[in-house]
Amino acid sequence: MRRTFVVSSRIPAPREAVYKFHEDPSVLPEICPDEAPVKLLSKRNTLEKGAVDVLKVRILPLVWVKWIARHFAVSPGYYFADRQEKGPFKFWQHVHRFITTGPNETLLVDEVEYELPFGRLGDWIAGGFVARQLARVFQHRHHATAAALALRRHA
Repeated sequence: MRRTFVVSSRIPAPREAVYKFHEDPSVLPEICPDEAPVKLLSKRNTLEKGAVDVLKVRILPLVWVKWIARHFAVSPGYYFADRQEKGPFKFWQHVHRFITTGPNETLLVDEVEYELPFGRLGDWIAGGFVARQLARVFQHRHHATAAALALRRHA
């Protein structure tokens, strides 16, 4: 069963700065929580349609999986979207939106549509856990984004 998860936060920084921060895949390990670490296995030069990120993600304490995500839509400064080509989910699509809400404020919106492997059995066994984990991870990522951008402003 496909599920949709959305989290949004007001980030005290201009939209262009928040977008620029997120378009750089090297910040991903910096903003992910310790219980869900990410390692970047490839470095792309630009964020454009067709660009690929290759990651290693820890899904359980001693279990790491390779995650390949291809960007299928990009509107520089406003949004970008990627789909998992290989990874722990049967389906994963992630849209990152950046909406100006004030002169120095951006609404950061992450919308994820996902499906666990193994159909109803996968939902029954891990559905609740995955939903709670996604909420924790994305709330942490939003908080870490705001903190990192605040540090960069004051540096």
